Amino acid sequence: MPPAEYAAETRNVIKSFGTGAVAVQAVRGITCAILAGELTAIVGPSGCGKSTLLSMIGALDTPTSGQVFVGGVDIATLSDYDRTLLRRQKIGFVFQAYNLMPTLTALENAALPLELDGISLNEAQERARVGLEQVGLGRRVDHLPSMLSGGEQQRVAVARALVTKPTLLLADEPTGNLDSAGSQQVLRMLRDIVVDYGQTVVMVTHDSEIANAADRILRMRDGVIAEDSRPAPEDKVVLTGAK
Repeated sequence: MPPAEYAAETRNVIKSFGTGAVAVQAVRGITCAILAGELTAIVGPSGCGKSTLLSMIGALDTPTSGQVFVGGVDIATLSDYDRTLLRRQKIGFVFQAYNLMPTLTALENAALPLELDGISLNEAQERARVGLEQVGLGRRVDHLPSMLSGGEQQRVAVARALVTKPTLLLADEPTGNLDSAGSQQVLRMLRDIVVDYGQTVVMVTHDSEIANAADRILRMRDGVIAEDSRPAPEDKVVLTGAK
């Protein structure tokens, strides 16, 4: 079992697509540990396997071989039902597309995972309200997605991911659809929830500058981790905007 300070761990994980002569290995024997309470960036060009690795860490996909642990639990030992519960209760997801329900307010969108988990409407919305305040949207709770900027919509998506108090928050290109100001907002928010609340965040990006906002950078190339480093203080991204 991985040490308690590991929020997630992979051991010699391989992911292949196709069979025989046309088989392609998207991930080639990756072993890595995600330390709790840090923002880790997985960076690399398109097709290097970074989103595939994130999907396996998030139990959205299973490895062809190797092991993935989340919170000390070997995902491969779980039934489909228990894997679904793990995703719903222990892992928060944020994607490039905000995936908000257009007819629901920010509050209703953020409360949705809790309601699906059987939490009463009142409690779900109260927890969602706290989550929206946590990401700086306490005054926008009654707004529909169409009334929010792209950065604000992504912050609603982060609040929705956080309401279940997950072990891991996984963000796949969370700034990909945003302009520079919106990207700064979202990056600042991700840093704040790590620093202020001890949340563990793993962020996939193709942008090396965005990756420099992280505590740790895993650089991928051709399905492997080519470099595991921590940005020097002088290389850290300077994030603007109100905290």
